[in-house]
Amino acid sequence: MAKTLKKSEKNNSQALGNVVLEGEIAQTKSDPAAFMLNKSDVPYRIFGVLVLLLTFGVLLYWAATASLHSAVVAQGKVIVASQNKTVQHLDGGIVKEIHVKEGAQVKKGQALLTLDDAQLKAQLDNVKGQLWEIDLDIQRLSAERDGKAKLKLSVKDKPKTKAEKALVADIMATKRELFKSRKRALVSQKAVLDQRLAQSQKQIVGAEEQIASLNRRRDSLQKDVDSVQALATQDLFPRVQMRERERQLEEIRGNLASVKNEIARLQEVISETEHQKILSDDEYVKEVSSLLNDNNRRRIQLQSERELIEDKLSRIVIKAPDSGKVKGLEIVTKGAVIGSGAPIMEIVPNDTNFKVTAQLSPTDIDSVHLGQQAEIRFSAFNNAQYFPVMYAKLIDKSTDTLFDDATQMTYYKVVLKVENEGLDILKKEKVQLVAGMPADITLLVDKRTVLEYLIRPVKRMLEKAFHED
Repeated sequence: MAKTLKKSEKNNSQALGNVVLEGEIAQTKSDPAAFMLNKSDVPYRIFGVLVLLLTFGVLLYWAATASLHSAVVAQGKVIVASQNKTVQHLDGGIVKEIHVKEGAQVKKGQALLTLDDAQLKAQLDNVKGQLWEIDLDIQRLSAERDGKAKLKLSVKDKPKTKAEKALVADIMATKRELFKSRKRALVSQKAVLDQRLAQSQKQIVGAEEQIASLNRRRDSLQKDVDSVQALATQDLFPRVQMRERERQLEEIRGNLASVKNEIARLQEVISETEHQKILSDDEYVKEVSSLLNDNNRRRIQLQSERELIEDKLSRIVIKAPDSGKVKGLEIVTKGAVIGSGAPIMEIVPNDTNFKVTAQLSPTDIDSVHLGQQAEIRFSAFNNAQYFPVMYAKLIDKSTDTLFDDATQMTYYKVVLKVENEGLDILKKEKVQLVAGMPADITLLVDKRTVLEYLIRPVKRMLEKAFHED
């Protein structure tokens, strides 16, 4: 093909030379002097024409074969894969210690602030004291319910400080004394009832003896009345004495009835007293059981309060949620008050998985797609003009336009991920990307030759020109 091209160029040059010679011959016929002058310039003219033709051919060949990338250019900024972590406190409180400063590097779990815990500790001491008292009271009531003669007390949550030990000792002493006094009261109450029973039984015995005596007197007197009744009817026995004996007999019968009624009353007293003893025991057990239930419910409530306070105490030291840099520290003085849930600071994570976000014009959105290659240049570096280009891939784009309040314009948000080769460049150049760093983004769209770039506007113009209105 190269030989053919050279042969063609040679023929063209010969033809061109012939044309030039014919023109010069025609000119020399009219001007012989000019013929002598032009004859010496012919080789130079032929060479110039050949150079022009060769240059044009090379340019045409390059335009037809050389491909260039079309691109979409946008401005963006660096972000990290993980978002900034806002540090907050659920309950808030008074700042006791500040352990970090603005811009400080912290590790995950490192102490940032310490809140004052005096109030929480006082609440915890109060709840612990109530729990000890409730626990010991439950043990006392259980012993009373079970009728134990002695009370054994112990606490699972052992006191640690001297004050706590003294408090537990005082509570134990109080519960032991209460156990003894209630036991004495119960014994005394039972003793009174037993005494009443014994007295009633003794009175019944006396009444029964009295009945026996009255029965004997009645029987004896009845015999006397029966023996003299026949004589009295014959006026052989004085009627006055007869009536006196009858009156005595009726009196004895009345006394017998009265004593029997007393025995019945005493038996009723005994029955009532025995019932009181049983009822007293039942009421005592019922009372103790009710107190036990109340104390158990109260203990559950106090235990919940204790767990809540201990949870708050466990969060009294505000710690870093992630490793990174402190940003936007709102608290700078001790004694400052932190509101519940109020932002205290942010932790910018130390993340090497950098991303770049950019705002893309809506007219360019049809030229980009997921996985598209992009070139990124960071103008913030000191040697930005010499810094190697970093490559990234488009990993996300918004499904609809967004509105920028600052520029009052709509845009599509695109996110690009810096490839590992780019991270290697950062390490090699000993530089580090920082969140918020500006970036110049060139999204590579497609390849076209220079000739296509030149022809496309003409082609579009012709397409519009040949369309009917």
